Amino acid sequence: MNRGTIFAGVAMLTLMLGTGVKSAPSTQADIQAALDASAADWSAGKLDEFMALYDDSPETVFVGGDKIISGYRAIHDLYAGHYGTGEAKAMGHLTVEIVHFRQLEPATAFVVLRYHLQKDGAPKEATGLSTLVFKKLPGGWRIVSDHSD
Repeated sequence: MNRGTIFAGVAMLTLMLGTGVKSAPSTQADIQAALDASAADWSAGKLDEFMALYDDSPETVFVGGDKIISGYRAIHDLYAGHYGTGEAKAMGHLTVEIVHFRQLEPATAFVVLRYHLQKDGAPKEATGLSTLVFKKLPGGWRIVSDHSD
Protein backbone atom coordinates (compact mmCIF):
# COMPACT_ATOMS: atom_id res chain seq x y z
CA MET A 1 0.00 0.00 0.00
CA ASN A 2 1.40 3.40 -0.86
CA ARG A 3 1.31 6.53 1.30
CA GLY A 4 -1.38 8.12 -0.89
CA THR A 5 -3.76 5.21 -0.29
CA ILE A 6 -3.12 5.32 3.45
CA PHE A 7 -3.65 9.10 3.49
CA ALA A 8 -6.91 8.76 1.56
CA GLY A 9 -8.17 6.12 3.98
CA VAL A 10 -7.29 8.21 7.03
CA ALA A 11 -8.88 11.30 5.44
CA MET A 12 -12.10 9.38 4.70
CA LEU A 13 -12.27 8.03 8.26
CA THR A 14 -11.66 11.51 9.68
CA LEU A 15 -14.38 12.96 7.46
CA MET A 16 -16.87 10.27 8.49
CA LEU A 17 -16.16 10.73 12.19
CA GLY A 18 -16.18 14.50 11.90
CA THR A 19 -19.57 14.64 10.17
CA GLY A 20 -21.31 12.43 12.70
CA VAL A 21 -22.03 9.50 10.36
CA LYS A 22 -23.32 6.73 12.62
CA SER A 23 -22.95 3.03 12.15
CA ALA A 24 -25.98 0.80 11.76
CA PRO A 25 -25.65 -0.63 15.32
CA SER A 26 -25.85 2.90 16.77
CA THR A 27 -28.83 3.75 14.56
CA GLN A 28 -30.53 0.51 15.57
CA ALA A 29 -29.99 1.33 19.25
CA ASP A 30 -31.39 4.85 18.72
CA ILE A 31 -34.48 3.49 16.97
CA GLN A 32 -35.00 0.77 19.62
CA ALA A 33 -34.82 3.44 22.33
CA ALA A 34 -37.40 5.55 20.47
CA LEU A 35 -39.65 2.50 20.04
CA ASP A 36 -39.35 1.64 23.74
CA ALA A 37 -40.28 5.20 24.74
CA SER A 38 -43.24 5.15 22.35
CA ALA A 39 -44.42 1.78 23.71
CA ALA A 40 -44.18 3.14 27.27
CA ASP A 41 -46.36 6.08 26.22
CA TRP A 42 -48.89 3.65 24.73
CA SER A 43 -48.93 1.61 27.95
CA ALA A 44 -49.52 4.81 29.94
CA GLY A 45 -52.54 5.65 27.78
CA LYS A 46 -50.79 8.55 26.05
CA LEU A 47 -51.83 8.14 22.42
CA ASP A 48 -50.58 11.56 21.29
CA GLU A 49 -47.13 10.88 22.77
CA PHE A 50 -47.10 7.38 21.22
CA MET A 51 -47.92 8.96 17.85
CA ALA A 52 -44.97 11.38 18.16
CA LEU A 53 -42.82 8.60 16.70
CA TYR A 54 -44.74 8.90 13.41
CA ASP A 55 -43.85 11.63 10.93
CA ASP A 56 -46.57 14.27 11.19
CA SER A 57 -47.13 14.33 7.45
CA PRO A 58 -49.99 13.63 5.05
CA GLU A 59 -47.58 11.24 3.28
CA THR A 60 -47.08 8.94 6.28
CA VAL A 61 -48.78 5.63 5.55
CA PHE A 62 -50.19 2.76 7.61
CA VAL A 63 -51.12 -0.57 6.03
CA GLY A 64 -53.12 -3.06 8.08
CA GLY A 65 -55.44 -5.83 7.01
CA ASP A 66 -56.92 -4.70 3.72
CA LYS A 67 -56.64 -0.96 4.49
CA ILE A 68 -54.15 1.70 3.48
CA ILE A 69 -54.40 4.77 5.68
CA SER A 70 -52.58 7.90 4.52
CA GLY A 71 -51.66 10.79 6.74
CA TYR A 72 -50.67 11.25 10.34
CA ARG A 73 -54.11 12.45 11.48
CA ALA A 74 -55.92 9.52 9.84
CA ILE A 75 -53.50 7.05 11.47
CA HIS A 76 -54.02 8.72 14.84
CA ASP A 77 -57.80 8.53 14.42
CA LEU A 78 -57.56 4.84 13.45
CA TYR A 79 -55.70 4.03 16.68
CA ALA A 80 -58.07 6.21 18.74
CA GLY A 81 -61.09 4.45 17.25
CA HIS A 82 -59.75 1.01 18.09
CA TYR A 83 -58.09 1.67 21.44
CA GLY A 84 -59.49 4.94 22.80
CA THR A 85 -57.36 7.74 24.12
CA GLY A 86 -56.05 8.63 27.50
CA GLU A 87 -56.92 5.43 29.30
CA ALA A 88 -54.10 2.97 29.87
CA LYS A 89 -56.51 0.15 30.75
CA ALA A 90 -58.25 0.45 27.36
CA MET A 91 -54.97 0.58 25.44
CA GLY A 92 -53.16 -2.26 27.23
CA HIS A 93 -49.47 -2.86 27.87
CA LEU A 94 -47.25 -2.72 24.76
CA THR A 95 -43.71 -3.97 24.27
CA VAL A 96 -41.73 -4.15 21.04
CA GLU A 97 -38.51 -5.77 19.94
CA ILE A 98 -36.56 -5.32 16.73
CA VAL A 99 -36.14 -8.69 15.02
CA HIS A 100 -34.57 -7.40 11.78
CA PHE A 101 -32.80 -4.14 11.04
CA ARG A 102 -31.33 -2.76 7.85
CA GLN A 103 -29.99 0.73 7.35
CA LEU A 104 -30.84 1.59 3.75
CA GLU A 105 -28.94 4.89 3.71
CA PRO A 106 -27.72 7.26 6.44
CA ALA A 107 -31.16 8.79 6.98
CA THR A 108 -33.38 5.77 6.21
CA ALA A 109 -33.82 2.47 8.02
CA PHE A 110 -36.03 -0.59 7.52
CA VAL A 111 -37.17 -2.34 10.69
CA VAL A 112 -39.13 -5.50 11.34
CA LEU A 113 -40.39 -5.65 14.90
CA ARG A 114 -42.45 -8.01 16.97
CA TYR A 115 -45.05 -6.39 19.16
CA HIS A 116 -46.73 -7.79 22.26
CA LEU A 117 -49.96 -6.18 23.46
CA GLN A 118 -51.62 -7.40 26.65
CA LYS A 119 -54.99 -5.90 27.47
CA ASP A 120 -56.63 -6.28 30.86
CA GLY A 121 -59.09 -9.15 30.85
CA ALA A 122 -57.88 -10.54 27.51
CA PRO A 123 -57.21 -14.29 27.66
CA LYS A 124 -53.92 -13.93 25.84
CA GLU A 125 -51.69 -11.22 24.47
CA ALA A 126 -51.90 -10.04 20.90
CA THR A 127 -48.60 -10.43 19.12
CA GLY A 128 -47.50 -9.94 15.57
CA LEU A 129 -45.00 -8.41 13.20
CA SER A 130 -44.72 -4.91 11.82
CA THR A 131 -42.49 -3.58 9.09
CA LEU A 132 -41.51 0.05 9.54
CA VAL A 133 -39.58 2.53 7.45
CA PHE A 134 -37.88 5.22 9.51
CA LYS A 135 -36.48 8.52 8.25
CA LYS A 136 -34.06 10.68 10.20
CA LEU A 137 -35.78 14.07 10.38
CA PRO A 138 -34.87 17.23 12.30
CA GLY A 139 -36.87 15.95 15.30
CA GLY A 140 -35.20 12.52 15.26
CA TRP A 141 -36.07 9.13 13.76
CA ARG A 142 -39.71 9.02 12.63
CA ILE A 143 -41.90 6.32 11.10
CA VAL A 144 -42.95 7.18 7.55
CA SER A 145 -44.43 3.77 6.70
CA ASP A 146 -45.99 1.15 8.99
CA HIS A 147 -47.33 -2.22 7.86
CA SER A 148 -48.77 -4.15 10.79
CA ASP A 149 -50.71 -7.38 10.89
